[in-house]
Formats: sequence, C-alpha cells, structure tokens
Amino acid sequence: MPLNASQEQLKDQITQVLIDDLPPERQPRSGGIAWEMVRTLAHQQTLLSARALDICCNWLASQADAEHLPLIGTLRGIERFPFEDLEVFRARVVGARAFWQKAGTLPGIKLAALQMGYSNPQIIEHFHQEPTAWAEFSIILQPGNTAYTAWKCGDGSAAGPTLTVGVGLSEPEKRRVRALFRDVKPAHAKIRNIIYTTGLICGAFTAGPTAIVTSTTSATTIIF
Repeated sequence: MPLNASQEQLKDQITQVLIDDLPPERQPRSGGIAWEMVRTLAHQQTLLSARALDICCNWLASQADAEHLPLIGTLRGIERFPFEDLEVFRARVVGARAFWQKAGTLPGIKLAALQMGYSNPQIIEHFHQEPTAWAEFSIILQPGNTAYTAWKCGDGSAAGPTLTVGVGLSEPEKRRVRALFRDVKPAHAKIRNIIYTTGLICGAFTAGPTAIVTSTTSATTIIF
C-alpha cells in the first residue's frame, strides 16, 4: 500500500532507528539487499502505526463530547457544518479514513451520503442517455437519520380531498448537502441535480376517526 508524504517521513525515521540498533559491522549498504529488507520492515511498521493511530482516533471520536469532537474532526480533515447533528458529524469523523480514500470519486459520493445518514443513495451518470453530458451526474437521496428531517403533514393548505404526509428537509440540511457534495465530487464532474425523494403518501381520504387513503405516489424535492 502506498504511503502519503507524512507516512514516508515516518518510514524514514523508523528505517534510521532500525539501522542505528544494528552493530557497526552489520550496518547495511544503502541500496543493497539488506538495506531494502530494512526499508520493507519500516514500511510495514509504518502501515501498522498508521492503522493503530486510526483505531485510536476512531475510539476517541466515538467517546468525545460536543466540545472536543470538532478538534478530532479537524485532525482528520472533517469539519462540522453549521446545525449539523452531533451524531451524524461523529459518524463522518469515525469514517474519515474511508472517506478520504474514496474522495473525488463517484463511490466516494455514495459513501459520503451514507455517512451523512441517508439510505440507499443512487448516482445517475447522464452520459448513458446524453453522450454530450459526459461529466454530468445527479444524486438521489432517501430518508435515513431523522435528526435533520422534519415531519410534514399536508402541504400547508386546508384539509381537502388530498393529504400529504412524510418527511422534508430543513433549509440548513439542504445547505449542508450542497456544500459536502461540492467538496467530494470528482474535480471534472458537474452536479446536475441533487434529488431528495421522500416517498410521501398522497391520496383522497374520508374525514372521521380513520382516514381511508385511496391512492399513493412518491414526492421529490430538488435540493440543487
């Protein structure tokens, strides 16, 4: 597995420690077989150290309170959005390693949506239907974590022959979705739409102790 710049520095330091522990007569020649063996061992120890650090950060993130979790998030390159639910932010901090491994790819966008608390995110690449739209894609989200959704009954109008019930997104959540997907999308790609589908139940009903729903349909919100 390749190392990043800081891990390469750690590998160099581990290499030097391993060599310094050898007696003078056993010091390997730079570029020789023994030298490469030491470098291979240092590489593996660097990977192990990075993984151990990742496990420790995950544990700290899972236990941290609202004051200290943002500090851990900053160390892992994850910032909390305004009004973002604490537990959703915690999930993103814990998942930072996987997030950054896939950032800038379409699979990374799906992972980001899952970490944000949405279920079954879908990516539509428009070039399949429109060859000239080779860099455009849309995202379809479905309700997941209800911490940032608002229960909705009706569309604000007086009760009548139709009734709409389900969940909608708050305005701060819409801003969070737009901001995060702009950050994680591939550099060359263009987001056409971000669509939130609630699967609302709609239909005629009979007033009284019980409502009789006669038809159903799905409702969508265009976030972007």
